[in-house]
Amino acid sequence: MQVILTGAPGTGKSALIAELATRGWDVREEVSRQVIAGEGLTPWDHPATWALACAERMGRNRAAATTLRSTLFDRAEMDLWAYLRHAQIEVTVESALMGYAADALIAPLWPDIFQQEPSRPQSWADAVALDARLREVYAEAGFTLHEVPLGSVPERADWVEEWLEARGALRKDAA
Repeated sequence: MQVILTGAPGTGKSALIAELATRGWDVREEVSRQVIAGEGLTPWDHPATWALACAERMGRNRAAATTLRSTLFDRAEMDLWAYLRHAQIEVTVESALMGYAADALIAPLWPDIFQQEPSRPQSWADAVALDARLREVYAEAGFTLHEVPLGSVPERADWVEEWLEARGALRKDAA
């Protein structure tokens, strides 16, 4: 089972993914941060080139995920489509799950934890707009989004673990 965790910038996805990794879950960190840091491509300066670089890495991550256990992905290709739409680049959304589970997780907007960072200069208004694009694109692609409740990182991780286990997900040490 390959499950996506999506959400606008500053919603706590990376902290949640890191916590789940310490609990024995197979996770794939956000590739867009890697592309920004390693290649200097950003969704606000070079959206199309950035999306292509991210898509290539996401495809490799997906191909490397084993079918013997569950993998959680910090973002997926649909996030790229949402960012491109946000940049006013027309994108036709494919109605295909691409090997991911049809149920995906979304970290909702949360003003109390939102922060701008040097590697993520989006404003709160940008985050609100991106949240709307993400929800739109995931729905068009055939996904059902399930909101991760607000709370501490351990509380959110507890909820995600219960959600995953209720769907038969396996930790990496279970395979």
